[in-house]
Amino acid sequence: MYIVYTIENCDFCVRTKNLLDEYNCEYTNIILNTNKKIKKFKDSTGLNTVPQIYREDGLFIGGYGKLVEYFHKKLSEDVSTMEEQREVNRSFDTKITLLDAKKRKLSLKDKLVGDKFS
Repeated sequence: MYIVYTIENCDFCVRTKNLLDEYNCEYTNIILNTNKKIKKFKDSTGLNTVPQIYREDGLFIGGYGKLVEYFHKKLSEDVSTMEEQREVNRSFDTKITLLDAKKRKLSLKDKLVGDKFS
C-alpha cells in the first residue's frame, strides 16, 4: 500500500498512478486541491513538488522517477531470487514467471531512460 500526494492536471502524478495500477499496487491518492492543503503539505514535509510517494510503513520514496527506480530495484531483487530458485526448481511455470519479471524490469528501464529525455 502506498500514499500518493498529487495535484490535478499533473502529468507526473498521472504517470505515478498509472505505474502503481500497472503493478497492481494499492494506494491512497491525496489530492492537494486547496491552498490550505498545499501549505500544510509543504510545511509538514518541506517538499515543494508533486507527486510525492510514501509506503504505508512511512518510508519516503520520492517523486515519479524515484518510484520507477524503486520498482526497478525491487524487480531486480525479485529476478535474482527467482533465478536462484530456478536453479533448484527447473519447472516451466518458474521460467514463465522469471521471463515476465525480466520483461517488467526492461519496461521500467525504458521508463528510466525515456524520462531523462522527456
